[in-house]
Amino acid sequence: MRKRKTICILVMLALLLGLAQLPAAADAEKVRFWCTPEPVETGEDIVLGNIEAEITASDEYDYFDVTVELPDGVTYMAAATVTTATYYVREAKELLAAEADGLKIRCPGDVETIHIRFDREGSSTVKIKRGVAPPEIAVRVTVEARKGYSTRWRVTGDCVNGIAEEGRVTVTAGSPSTVTPGRERQVAAITFKEEKQGTLEEGDRIYLRLLTGGYAWEYPKDEWVTRSSYGPQVGEIRRTADGTQLALVIARESTRDDQWLKITPLVWVKDTAPAGEVKVEISSSPAVVPTTTLTVARLGSAKEVEVDVGDVPSITPGEERAATEIRFEEDAAGTLREGDRITLELTGDDVTWERPRSSWVVAGKHGLDANVDRPWNNHRLLVLTVTGESNKADTLVLKPQILVDKDADAGPVKCRVTASTAAVPEQTLTIARIGTEEEPDIGVSVRNDGDDILYRASSGTVIDTIVIKAAPALPEGKTILLTIRTRGVQWYKVEYPANLELLGFRDENQTAEFRLREDVNEVVFEGARVSVMPDAALGDVEVRVGGTAGARGTVEVGEVRSPVTATASSRKEVRLGETNQPAGDITIRETDDGAWQSGRMVLTLPEGVTFARPPEVKVNGRSVNFANPTGTGGLEFFFEATSDEDGVYIEDIRYNVGLNARHGDVEVGIDGDAVNRLDRTLYPQAFAPVVTVVNARVTGQAAPPPPPVRVAFFSIGGKVYTVNGVPYYMDVAPYIKHNRTYLPVRYVAYSLGIPEGGIRWDGRNAYLSRDGTTVVLTVGSTYMRVNGTYVKMDVPPEIVRPGRMMLPYRWVAEAFGATVSWDPATHTVRMEIAEG
Repeated sequence: MRKRKTICILVMLALLLGLAQLPAAADAEKVRFWCTPEPVETGEDIVLGNIEAEITASDEYDYFDVTVELPDGVTYMAAATVTTATYYVREAKELLAAEADGLKIRCPGDVETIHIRFDREGSSTVKIKRGVAPPEIAVRVTVEARKGYSTRWRVTGDCVNGIAEEGRVTVTAGSPSTVTPGRERQVAAITFKEEKQGTLEEGDRIYLRLLTGGYAWEYPKDEWVTRSSYGPQVGEIRRTADGTQLALVIARESTRDDQWLKITPLVWVKDTAPAGEVKVEISSSPAVVPTTTLTVARLGSAKEVEVDVGDVPSITPGEERAATEIRFEEDAAGTLREGDRITLELTGDDVTWERPRSSWVVAGKHGLDANVDRPWNNHRLLVLTVTGESNKADTLVLKPQILVDKDADAGPVKCRVTASTAAVPEQTLTIARIGTEEEPDIGVSVRNDGDDILYRASSGTVIDTIVIKAAPALPEGKTILLTIRTRGVQWYKVEYPANLELLGFRDENQTAEFRLREDVNEVVFEGARVSVMPDAALGDVEVRVGGTAGARGTVEVGEVRSPVTATASSRKEVRLGETNQPAGDITIRETDDGAWQSGRMVLTLPEGVTFARPPEVKVNGRSVNFANPTGTGGLEFFFEATSDEDGVYIEDIRYNVGLNARHGDVEVGIDGDAVNRLDRTLYPQAFAPVVTVVNARVTGQAAPPPPPVRVAFFSIGGKVYTVNGVPYYMDVAPYIKHNRTYLPVRYVAYSLGIPEGGIRWDGRNAYLSRDGTTVVLTVGSTYMRVNGTYVKMDVPPEIVRPGRMMLPYRWVAEAFGATVSWDPATHTVRMEIAEG
């Protein structure tokens, strides 16, 4: 039976007042509907309110057909029979049809009032589907007066006889967390709160689908889920294979009202994750949880601001004194953005900030600046707001003053640092000392375990041991950061003690982050290894110690050197387009004994420069064999290292210099596993030159390369044409008429490189445009317009089936600068034009 869902708002209001909205038709006056709305809940065996239809017409009819239709989501518990229909439709005479969503009854013609009741005795109870039924249950009743076999009139009315009180589940999320690429991070907790007991039932599923690409849910764990004392219980958490969706399967429903369920999941942030918000769509089956989109995280910057303090002053109670200066050091330009807020909150009750002055803030040298303020109602709070961003890594300095109460206890003055940006880690700083109490002693030092030499293009070199000592102990749960401050040096592997947990690496593997598993007085990093890129900065390698544990310090752990040096005997001039030109000899020497190893050595030349013939190559005075390099830009040979310092000598070098070579120095790169010992499975830089040497300089004027051309061929009678050898199909073939070769204008345009957007047809005129040239052709006219100038043709364009404009090809081709030719032997047209 047809379901009806649309309910007029006026009908609802009238019914709720005990009235019925009358149908708009003229017959509407013949029936009045009355109904009694009953509060109902979703589930089975539900009793709706009764409905009464009063027939006001005075005519007599043979019988009335009464149809009762239930809305979507509501069905009868049991199919109607004659007995039950007679019971719950008073005066029912005959059951015409009965289905789960409605029934049709025939009543006597002399009936004046038709009562429709819903109760349990007559088996007229209904079932309301969870999450589907509308809030107001409106039953549609149709009364049809019949005389003989004809219908005299029909009146339909909607009666709201049930107000659904389905339990609701509200969904909320905590503050979005900040995540970074390549890390496993916790997102904001998502809470599902029921208003009524048992809203979530056994077997229900709640879905959490990641809408933002570049993220995946981690494999679920039971500890992700918590609940209130009488809240619904989750039996299992399911995860799709691609990690984009979680499903919470309800195992047991709640036993009281106002209960909740909470999940705090982990997400893996891929390197390809886009910047911005991480959104999750919440839905359920059945739809008892409203479909909602929440922001649970934001992709934070991998950049960081190091917060450090100067010398800690000693202050006497009752004094107004300057605290230590606080430095905010960026590790990259623009790490602190305009509008970022850094809050410094004094943790003791006996100390307050003085009224801020602009002189407290010392702006950076590269644009970083901020203003400072103190809330009027909280003098222990200081707020820095960034007003200027840096164009290079910069440092902002705060020089605040504090006021200490007269009865303040001796001890350290601490302030807690928080920020609106994840670039500034949360931490607690000691900014002054009251009285003479000793501050915790935290020392950072190195233990010299080796020769400290780190060669460029090497992997796994051990650095000096880093030692952190503290009294009292560094607290459990806090973090230690080890950041390499030398460009081109990265962590390869960091051995760490059992009292630490590795959280991961970031900043292109220059920062390692650890968490303390317990309170410790000493942390020793022994056997830590680094990788040094071919372009790493030469000189001392510094490691800065930081983190929320309070350890601060910078130590030198080694020195970067190049494994080889390369020099040239001279820098000779070579000219473009000439061959067999002499260049300077090259000498390659080992920096230290053992700096290189036996293996391949490769010399590479810049683009456009090749070896004209094999040069003379000697290693420690012995000639070596190598592949013939003539005509190539590379020279490769095997090098055998000795126990002494070695040397490679390359003489009689001659170059061929092509027209595509760049003017200026010819840099010869020196590569190969003899000098580049980076792990080739991990680093693409393992194939980069370690050093370069200049032994020639390109001079002379290079002739510009000829532009690429398009060559098109059309054949008379053929529907296939080619452009640069690629065939294309036409829907009309070229032909000869009056000793003229006609080609379809559109396909000529395509062959000339005119794009689709440069071709327009208005039914009479064809417009063609390419590289600033516009041609207009008119059917039947012998005049062609080229950039507004009229050109007289000997024949006009004509139209052939299927509506193609045809024209002797030479006019259009030459208007766009193409050269054309005709081969009478093959009946072929050739057109050539430079690419745009």
